[in-house]
Amino acid sequence: DQKNHELLIRSAADVIKEHSETVFVILGEGFLREKLQSLISELNLGKNILLPGFVEDVRPAMIAADLFVLSSRNEGMARVLIEALACGKAVVTTDVSGSRTCVLDGENGFVGPSEDQQALSEAIGSVLNDAALKTSMGRRSRELAEANFTTESMLMKSAEVLMA
Repeated sequence: DQKNHELLIRSAADVIKEHSETVFVILGEGFLREKLQSLISELNLGKNILLPGFVEDVRPAMIAADLFVLSSRNEGMARVLIEALACGKAVVTTDVSGSRTCVLDGENGFVGPSEDQQALSEAIGSVLNDAALKTSMGRRSRELAEANFTTESMLMKSAEVLMA
């Protein structure tokens, strides 16, 4: 429930009105699968929203994606955001804990209010409507990953905190 895939599906419905060829892929498995599948059917989005289930290695899917969207209600530090940055993806995320550590609003993606379908839909649409923006945001994501989230930089930051 904290991942708020229902918000993502409803936002996807908005986006698909303008971008009918867009496909959203929600990876993972959980007890809400039937509810989400029912919502997808109700909104007639079966061709546009896929629920392939648990995937051991998300990298091929992440690399194939045009952008990454996190619709969570709350998070700790979402590792998937770091993975999206490392794959050089523009990121659209709700304003949850850790999101602003990874996403510089307007630079490598967009950070919007949690639970705001319109804001999420508009942010996704902004990236999809502008190939140059998508490319530049993806490039900036990769730069941020290399600057802030390599093993070496994470160890250095941990050491700084421990030494303080």
